[in-house]
Amino acid sequence: MKVIRKTHLFEFSKRYPDCSGLLKAWHNEVKFQEWKDSDDLIKSFPGVILLDKEEVFFELLPERYYLLACVKYPAQTLSIKGVLRKLLPTQLWKGHLH
Repeated sequence: MKVIRKTHLFEFSKRYPDCSGLLKAWHNEVKFQEWKDSDDLIKSFPGVILLDKEEVFFELLPERYYLLACVKYPAQTLSIKGVLRKLLPTQLWKGHLH
């Protein structure tokens, strides 16, 4: 899976250094994945929250850090939309992370 928009990872790591290791580990795992669909994604990350066919929340640290991404399975790309300290209701993040 090609990870794009990685600047979100670097920026968040600078602001919250305690999350840096989690983000690196997540990136290292994701970049070697070849998901065909959301079922494959769930097998790799059972705690992922599917918002629709492409948008997903990865729980990096339970109830603390989340990563919002858009996964294009046929293209094998994952676009990072943002990293959050807390999970927000859909109506709050929809307009702020795109």
